[in-house]
Amino acid sequence: MPCGLAINEYYPQMYAQQKAFKVIPGLFTSMLVVQDLHAIRDILITQFENFPDRGFYVNHREALSANITHLDYKLWKPLRQRMSPSFSPAKVRYMFPTLLQVAAEFVTVFRDECHQQANIVEIYDLCARFTTDFIGNVIFGIQCNSLSEPKSEFRIEGDKAFYQLRKPHLDFFAVKFSRIMQFFNIRVFDKRSNEFFIRVFRQSLEHREKNNLRRNDFMDLLIDLKKQHENDEEMPLSLEMLAGQVFAFFIGGIETTSCTMSYALYELAKNHQIQDKAREEILQVLLKNQQQFNYECLKDLTYLKAIIQESLRLYPIVPTMPRICRRKCTIKTDAKSAVTIKPDTPVLIPIYGVQHNPDFYPQPDRFLPERFTEEENANRDPCTFLAFGGGPKICIGELLARMLITLGLAMLLSEFRFSMCERTPQELAFDPENMFILYVKGGIHLKVEILKKS
Repeated sequence: MPCGLAINEYYPQMYAQQKAFKVIPGLFTSMLVVQDLHAIRDILITQFENFPDRGFYVNHREALSANITHLDYKLWKPLRQRMSPSFSPAKVRYMFPTLLQVAAEFVTVFRDECHQQANIVEIYDLCARFTTDFIGNVIFGIQCNSLSEPKSEFRIEGDKAFYQLRKPHLDFFAVKFSRIMQFFNIRVFDKRSNEFFIRVFRQSLEHREKNNLRRNDFMDLLIDLKKQHENDEEMPLSLEMLAGQVFAFFIGGIETTSCTMSYALYELAKNHQIQDKAREEILQVLLKNQQQFNYECLKDLTYLKAIIQESLRLYPIVPTMPRICRRKCTIKTDAKSAVTIKPDTPVLIPIYGVQHNPDFYPQPDRFLPERFTEEENANRDPCTFLAFGGGPKICIGELLARMLITLGLAMLLSEFRFSMCERTPQELAFDPENMFILYVKGGIHLKVEILKKS
C-alpha cells in the first residue's frame, strides 16, 4: 500500500472515536494526523501562516528540487503572486485552441490504437502522452510529440524524473536535518534529469528572446519575471530557478491529469448507464455548437464535470496532504477542544479518508456523480473535498487541469465506448512503491469500441 494511502488507515477509527488528532511516532520525528474538519480548516486557511510549508526537502543548488511545490514560504509567496496571472481564466482560455489541436491528435492516435490492439487499449499511457504534449506545449512552449512518438525523449525523461520523487525518507529526515543534507549536497534528482530540463528550458528561452517571440503563455511570464528580478536579492530568479518552476508544472500536471482521466474512464467502463448519460450530454452540446467543441461549451458539460469531481473524490491523486508547523499555535476542533502544536511538527491531512467518510458521502465506495450537483455541493462543508488542496496553497493550475480533463474526456466519449475486458481489474490496485500519489502500476486495459457516426 502506498505510504500516502496507509496514513488514511487511521482515519475511520479516529472519526468513530471523535479523536481529532493522532500522533504517529517516527524514526526522525513524530507526525500528527488530523481528522477534525474544523482543525483541517484552521491549518489550511485560518492559521495558514503557522502552517505555510509542505515540508519537502529542497536543495537550493539543484534546479529541479528548488521549485514552487517544495520552496519554503519566504520564496513561495512572491513566486506564487507573480505566477498566478498565468493561470487566470483569461490566460487559460487563451490556451484552449492549443488544447483542441492536441486533443484532435489524441483521438486519432486512440483510434489507431484500437485497430492495432484489437480494441483492447491501455488507457493510462495514451492519456499521459496526451497530457505531456499539451502541458509541454503551454509550459515549455515546444512540441513534445509524445502522441506520435511514444518513446519520445520528453516522455522518457518525464517518467524518469517523476519516479525520482519517491523519496519520502528525504523529506522526513529534512524536517530535522535539512542543513546537514544541503551541506553534503544531497540531491532529489540525478544529474541527467537536471541537465535535460535546464537545457530544454534554456533553448526555448533563448529562441524566444533571440527572435522576439511571444505567445502570451507561461514561458512569456517567466521571461518577464527574469528581466524584472534578475538581480533581486529577495527573489533571485536565475535561469536554474526558473527551470525548476517549469519542471514542477510539467511533471505535476502530467501525472495528476492523466491519472484522473484514466480513473474516470475506468469507472465509466464499469458503469455504462453513467457513461451513456455523459455521452448524451456531450452529443447534445455538440449539436448546439455545429459539431465543434469550443471553450464556452465546456461550461454546459455539467454531468461530465460531476463525473470528474466524483473520480477525484473516489481516487484523490494525492491521498495525504502534508504541512509543517512553523510557529507554536493552538488549533481548535469541532468538539470545542484544542491542541497546542510545537514548531517543526509534521501535520498530515488524510484526504482519502475524508473523501471516503460515509457521513459526508453515503456509500463512499460507489461511483455516484450525482453527489456533485449544485444543491449537494451547497450542503457540504468545502473541506470534505480536498483533491486540489485548500487555502492559499490550493493548486495554482486547477483551472487549466479541469479544462484539459474535461475536453479530453468529452472528445473520447463522443468517439468511443468503453467497457471492461479480461485484463481489466475489478478494483484498482495502487503501486506501493509510489509513495505520494495513487498510481496503477502496469496501466489500465479497457475494451474500446469506435462509435459509428449517425
